[in-house]
Amino acid sequence: MTDENIIDVREETGLQVDAKKEVSTLSTFTQKPEASQQVADQFMEFVRATIAQLTILWKKAISEEQLATLTLIGIILISIPLLTIVFGVISIINGIPLFSSLLELIGLVYFIWFSYRFLLFADTRRELALKTTTLKQRVLGK
Repeated sequence: MTDENIIDVREETGLQVDAKKEVSTLSTFTQKPEASQQVADQFMEFVRATIAQLTILWKKAISEEQLATLTLIGIILISIPLLTIVFGVISIINGIPLFSSLLELIGLVYFIWFSYRFLLFADTRRELALKTTTLKQRVLGK
């Protein structure tokens, strides 16, 4: 469609077009990303301030013992859906005929390797115990 056709369609429909108004609308449209960015920045500042206030209130209202209890409850509540998802994925994988047998074979080979590597001899059992205590200290922070 050429510019002449556009003008003809406007004349036939009776629409009056003001070129200055179209230009001002376009300039307003180009300014909108800046305005929306400003609104987004204000919203993010509001969210940050609200989270800071809630953190202060949370620290005032809850002791260390209560925090440990709430953390444990949170971990339990989060682990229930995650375990449901994991068991669902395992049951789907188990439904694939050859794949489940392959995974059992991989598990058996790994068990044999682990037993030979860490459980058969006394010095490797000590090495496993040392690695276990080191990992426990790193996780617990003690």
